[in-house]
Amino acid sequence: MKATFITSEYSAELILENGQVFRSKAQESSEDFYVRIANKIDEELLDLLEISEEITEQKLNKLPLDALSERLPGARQLETEIIQNILKSKDAPKAPKVTSNRAGTGEPKPSEEQVLQWQKEGKANKGKTVFFTSKNADGEILEGSIRGLQTDKRVNFVYYRILVEGKPYHKKVGSKDLRIV
Repeated sequence: MKATFITSEYSAELILENGQVFRSKAQESSEDFYVRIANKIDEELLDLLEISEEITEQKLNKLPLDALSERLPGARQLETEIIQNILKSKDAPKAPKVTSNRAGTGEPKPSEEQVLQWQKEGKANKGKTVFFTSKNADGEILEGSIRGLQTDKRVNFVYYRILVEGKPYHKKVGSKDLRIV
């Protein structure tokens, strides 16, 4: 006999094609519930239990809100409970996203005025000699010359393009480990 098997974290429901509904007992795992009902159907109805559709909380959680809303009117008891819980959790107000300069730091992006100030400062220093600590060269202090500017619009930072013995380096304008001569 074909059936629809619905499972959530705490309970399970099995709906047979003839409309008969079975619900799991308290503290009964979905596997134990399935075995119990399969044995019952095998003994009483002399038929094999065949799952035609399996509906899980995880599958329903992946559906978009409009698909869940469409599914709600024809849903059985457990499926209705799961869908309502999902809709409540998805409608709950989310914490506002912080626009940050680096993932996870939570620092706000610099303002446009700050970026313009860094660009002006950077242009004034173009061609000057600079000493800085390189992260690539194990903290070694390098000497180079500022060849240009680069603005990263994703994070609103302005970087010096520094040339050291033909190799380009980038350092943020206003960096503490940068000394302009």
